[in-house]
Amino acid sequence: RLESTINERDNLRRSLDRLQGDSGTQQKRIGELGQRIEELKEELQTTKWLTNQKQEDAAAAHIEVNRVRELLRDNQSEIESLNASFRDAKTEKEESIRLEEKQLDAEKDL
Repeated sequence: RLESTINERDNLRRSLDRLQGDSGTQQKRIGELGQRIEELKEELQTTKWLTNQKQEDAAAAHIEVNRVRELLRDNQSEIESLNASFRDAKTEKEESIRLEEKQLDAEKDL
């Protein structure tokens, strides 16, 4: 009976040692997983920040594109105005030349 009790005690000690070893391994693994969770949280924050930056950059680019389009419209209007002025001046000059030619022809006929 004593030997049986000693064997049972030794078996229980080995089981306890094994459980404590398993518990230590589990605690180590829990620590590793906790560290990985923190790393992933940091990566997520960085990804969110980069996403926000990209959205802000896209919005700024959109504003700049609209500003350039407005400048192009303004320039196009100015070009059209200058072309109209040039056409008017050309027409006036042509008319002036025709009048001078008529006067020269009239003076010749005299």
